[in-house]
Amino acid sequence: QGLLGDPDNTERTLTMMCLALLIGGPDQRDNSVMRVKDQDLQELTLVVDCCKHAEPWRGHAVSFIKSVHATYNLVLIDRNKSAFIRNGMIPFIIHMLHVPEIEVANLATNTLLELSFGIQARWILRPVLLIWHRHVATEKDARRKKSEPK
Repeated sequence: QGLLGDPDNTERTLTMMCLALLIGGPDQRDNSVMRVKDQDLQELTLVVDCCKHAEPWRGHAVSFIKSVHATYNLVLIDRNKSAFIRNGMIPFIIHMLHVPEIEVANLATNTLLELSFGIQARWILRPVLLIWHRHVATEKDARRKKSEPK
């Protein structure tokens, strides 16, 4: 609890991410410890960006998939949805759909779906489904090319 009052947000952000990974999930939707502030989301964006480029964040090596998973767990909390939307996180998460790792694409899709249901914005679904359709088509083409005789 003391780390959550950190003025420079480094330890606070790491603590929030760890808590999201440890106790996060649909059954923790009303957990007050996991409520995010605007500066938390700015730091979370920096963490995910650094991890995506395999760079350390403020001297900490953080797994990209784990940071995206922590983001998803934080979005599951109903009170955090408006903070994510207010801070412009939707385009940031849509951009994660282009990452070639399937687990990241799945988590980004689930995050966007949670946000769209939370704010009742069906318009989010269209770009998600379009990108997902392209990804599936690319995977099918790759599998078909591998199975063709040479």
